[in-house]
Amino acid sequence: DPTISNLPKLARLVLNNCHALKALDVFACPNLTEIDLSWCSILTDMAVQVLLSGTEDTPSAVPKLKVFRAMGCLDLKSPCIRSASLELLDFTGSDSLSFSVEDGQSYETFQCPVLEVLILSYCDELVDSVFDDDRFDCPLLKTLDLSNSGVEDDAIERATDLCLALQELVLADCSKVRAPRIHSPTLTRVYLQDCLHLEDPAFECPMLDELNITNCERLNKEALYKFQCQNLRSLLMSNFG
Repeated sequence: DPTISNLPKLARLVLNNCHALKALDVFACPNLTEIDLSWCSILTDMAVQVLLSGTEDTPSAVPKLKVFRAMGCLDLKSPCIRSASLELLDFTGSDSLSFSVEDGQSYETFQCPVLEVLILSYCDELVDSVFDDDRFDCPLLKTLDLSNSGVEDDAIERATDLCLALQELVLADCSKVRAPRIHSPTLTRVYLQDCLHLEDPAFECPMLDELNITNCERLNKEALYKFQCQNLRSLLMSNFG
């Protein structure tokens, strides 16, 4: 596994499609703010944890890291993410990610006090408990992208309850979404297009500006009368029931 060290001006590191990469050691790169390890197919949970969170005895070697991407990393399953600096985290297409809890594993999954963007798109194995309040602590999260994932109604409701700064929720093409109850004082954009099993959603979102429910073939027309979205200015709802 490679070691990146003694590069004091290094700000961005991209190692894509490195199919033999299991881990990455970084030392003495004090200005590193972005790492992209996408499509490193055997990258491990422990490698991500050590890189972002450090160990019990050693803090993270990248204390200024703001952006971390690990798209299409097929061996990732349930890393614990603790970072005081991370602002964007992208696991798109890492489709074995479940964030399930096993015996002996630390229960807390996300502790990222300044994280603003979390992308878990195409993560089919996501467990609903990832958004339990004792596992998820991202108080400044503004964008949550769960499109094309295995997320269900309960998880969506918990996520919107926990993320008190959330502005954008992306749930496009989520096949298990049926009747979520979404209550948020801050949400301005919700994308539910191509959720083919969506039937009876409810929204209590006074700041909602844009809602896309296009191609939701089972949508109950009566659900529209229950929307509490006084500021809605853009409603896309072609091809429904």
